[in-house]
Amino acid sequence: MHSSSYFLLLRVIAVACLGWAVFTARAQDAYPNKVVTIIVPQSPSAPADALGRTLADQMGKLLGQSFVITNRDGAGGTIGVDAVKQAKADGYTLGYGTQSAFSIQPLLRKTMRYQAGDFEFVCQTSTFVTILAVGTKSRFRSLQDLIEAARKAPGTITLGSMGLGSAPHIIGESLAKDARVKFNHVPYRNPGDLVTQLMAGDIDVTVLSPVTIANNKDIRPVAVLAGSKLATYPDVPLLRDLGYSRGEVPIFVGLYAPKATPAPTLARLRQACASAVESEAFKRMSDNLGVQRQYADAPTYTENIRQDIRAMKELIPELGIKPE
Repeated sequence: MHSSSYFLLLRVIAVACLGWAVFTARAQDAYPNKVVTIIVPQSPSAPADALGRTLADQMGKLLGQSFVITNRDGAGGTIGVDAVKQAKADGYTLGYGTQSAFSIQPLLRKTMRYQAGDFEFVCQTSTFVTILAVGTKSRFRSLQDLIEAARKAPGTITLGSMGLGSAPHIIGESLAKDARVKFNHVPYRNPGDLVTQLMAGDIDVTVLSPVTIANNKDIRPVAVLAGSKLATYPDVPLLRDLGYSRGEVPIFVGLYAPKATPAPTLARLRQACASAVESEAFKRMSDNLGVQRQYADAPTYTENIRQDIRAMKELIPELGIKPE
């Protein structure tokens, strides 16, 4: 090849490479330029779903693109979280859910396809307030009534939950450990079935959100799992005031992305997430659900996940909950 032709070829290649670099940079700058999917690893009736939809709507408005929710529940949330891990790390598939899929479920399942290190944590948005509840048909008028019955007949009081390692399961077993009693754990797949069975008196106790109790008049709250009383239930005592503080297992929810998502994309998502949490729409939805807005930036959210992993590694064996 003549030297002039050789150098001409090099120039063509250089121009092509430069053009591709410019195209790539513009594509990144344009994020998002198509629909973004947020996978919620819970059912459409879960509080995280309602929060996630509001967050998606607000982030979409801020970034000028549609953010849509897809529900992938099952296996304690691990199915949905694994779907996020398997997705392309380009910012167009995200996850939104509680920390239990990272801190609790890996301890309870013999086969796991992901770990917390497989994700970029974008921002934490909220913490959930929960309430121990019985049905209005129940013979138990208070938590102390239920505890006394459990002491007299170990293993006969039924604790309903959304499955192994779910928040009601961990909270209920923590309470049982604290009160030195034993509950009979009854897992459900559908939240609606759990609530229906509680109201019918087929299970004795479970853990619910304030909005679920407010929407079902046949449910009686017996203890609030929070640091202060709820304005909506001023006469319901705090669990800690009844002498059982161990049941206050934290539940927080946030947005996350696959590992190796580009830094500029993460920066845009984090900025939009922070603004969305401060929006009037998100505040209103949080109030309606009885959820506490508790924004945490990426480093703090990541550390919260790590702390919960450490805490659950101690708590789960102590409660005697075995992997399946």
